[in-house]
Amino acid sequence: NPALTEFMRRAERQFASGVWNLMSIMKPDTLILGGGLMTRYFDFAADVIRRDLAGLDDFVEKYRILKAGEQGESALVGGAALIFDT
Repeated sequence: NPALTEFMRRAERQFASGVWNLMSIMKPDTLILGGGLMTRYFDFAADVIRRDLAGLDDFVEKYRILKAGEQGESALVGGAALIFDT
């Protein structure tokens, strides 16, 4: 269905654009995706971000995308990444 395909592609672009806007403001070197949707769709979301932002500011080389822990441990994972620079 072409209309559905276009709708999904537009949603993907808007999602990636929102992520880029937040990253441009906050300047992190690691993006940690968590929450209910990311538990199931992390790989899809990470692929959308990498694909849509690949040409922006060397996104793929500069930024890491990690999945948060299952129990809302985003802050813990981010803190550990900051401390150990991994």
